[in-house]
Amino acid sequence: MIILIVIASLLFSLLSPFTGYLFVVSINGALLYQSGIKKSAYFYILFFVGVIALFSADMITIMEVGDIIIGVMVASLLFIELLKKKHDYTYALFVTSLLQLFYAVVRHLSFGNIYSQRLDTFVAGYKEFLVEAGGLGESVQQDLIIETVVRIMNDYQPAIWSLTMLLAIYLSALFISKRILPVWKHERIQFPFGLSYVLIVALLLAVLPATRLIGFNGVLMLLTLFLIQGLSILDYMAKKHFKNSRFVMIATVVLLVVNVFFALIVAAVGLFDYWLDIRKLNK
Repeated sequence: MIILIVIASLLFSLLSPFTGYLFVVSINGALLYQSGIKKSAYFYILFFVGVIALFSADMITIMEVGDIIIGVMVASLLFIELLKKKHDYTYALFVTSLLQLFYAVVRHLSFGNIYSQRLDTFVAGYKEFLVEAGGLGESVQQDLIIETVVRIMNDYQPAIWSLTMLLAIYLSALFISKRILPVWKHERIQFPFGLSYVLIVALLLAVLPATRLIGFNGVLMLLTLFLIQGLSILDYMAKKHFKNSRFVMIATVVLLVVNVFFALIVAAVGLFDYWLDIRKLNK
């Protein structure tokens, strides 16, 4: 049984680290949380051996090795073990998020060239496909759009990784909290106040021309945490003022997906909560 779970976890991780982490924690997390150290260690040892075997067979690059081992294996192990010891979802989520933020920077510095080469290969193949399909690849406007997208994906590698993996951590925490104890008081999420100072530093770096790209990446990386905190406040407000609070939160998530400005507003709510303490004001 454990071997089948390991194989499934590897397959989902190969699809993307986002789906890999989501699968390991959401589907297997309850089993790993409730099992002893021996069974948990067995799962992660087999998982690690599987990743190394794939790398040895030239099926994945060193970048995928790092993504799966750090982004999926170590991160999921850290989250589950912290949850076991502290019984605090917010603490486990925050510490695991810090790991992902740190790895996002290391990943960009260590594997940025591999990522860029892969993007170039994909774009070249895409353009060739369009040309063969009917000469559409010769459009100047289309080439400009493609170049812009590639540049954004290259420049904002850390932010893109952080956004996707922090959302994976958050969604996984929501799923696993429905299957195990203790109950997660989602409406009470509040991260350490020090995050606001880090955001101020990132904003200052974004203003200076020499460090603008670093600053923008930093701001986008932190906004995901403030977005989660903002969602917690909205959950509190919904439960307090609406009978069907679940519908309100589902509608909120839909708005977040389709409207980036609404997402920024929710993140701002999460940020200003440090000074306003919105939950107390609402009393």
